[in-house]
Amino acid sequence: MPFATIWTTTAKDVIRDIIISDINGDNKPEVVYASWDSNIYAVRGNDGGRVWIFKNGAFDGP
Repeated sequence: MPFATIWTTTAKDVIRDIIISDINGDNKPEVVYASWDSNIYAVRGNDGGRVWIFKNGAFDGP
């Protein structure tokens, strides 16, 4: 069976460093990812809804 897209998300720049884990203890996975826009995002794994954005302010991209 081929993979299917179940949701999409966006950032203001390239998405990198993706981690999937239950970060809030609800027994459901969240997806946490960094972006070259200096932010770290967390979204719900089941529907891609935004949980939070951490505005890091640092940049270590190319």
